[in-house]
Amino acid sequence: MEYYHIPSSVEETLSIADNYSGNYTYFAGGTDIQIYRKQKLDTHDHIIDLSRLDELKSITV
Repeated sequence: MEYYHIPSSVEETLSIADNYSGNYTYFAGGTDIQIYRKQKLDTHDHIIDLSRLDELKSITV
């Protein structure tokens, strides 16, 4: 079974990841994950979508 999570904060993202003990894949808008899942290269039950997290849209040094 597959579950798709769309967290609204980094804290929520980490909480979701913690709840599913490594049985998840991060997704940030790329199409590669669909290919991996179709070829059964990614068999995690949970997908965590990072695309709406403003904190992760840029890197400041």
